[in-house]
Amino acid sequence: MIQVWYQGKNVGVLHRSVLAGRKALTFTEVDARDGRISERAFSLNARRTLIPYEVENRTSLRSHLKHELGLDESHVTVTRDELSAQYEIIWLVLVAADIDEYEYLFDQPDFDPL
Repeated sequence: MIQVWYQGKNVGVLHRSVLAGRKALTFTEVDARDGRISERAFSLNARRTLIPYEVENRTSLRSHLKHELGLDESHVTVTRDELSAQYEIIWLVLVAADIDEYEYLFDQPDFDPL
């Protein structure tokens, strides 16, 4: 799952998997009329937040991810930082730069708008 943001707002998610370390998501299309192949690439960004261990005492970490951050635990990386007594949560975000990019992503079959 990749969060999609446009104009500073989370507008939906793309249900796609990407390999760790990828910096871009590329879409390849074939024009039905002339068979021409085109590619469109979008930069991937990593978002990061820290959650104190105390959150786990009040509610489960899984519940906090789902209800407070709107994330599924299977789509984030959780690292336990013993020194600061916090969990580091990292997830992927794709930021649509303009309306054309947003509309292109919206038209993808694996896009779920919020």
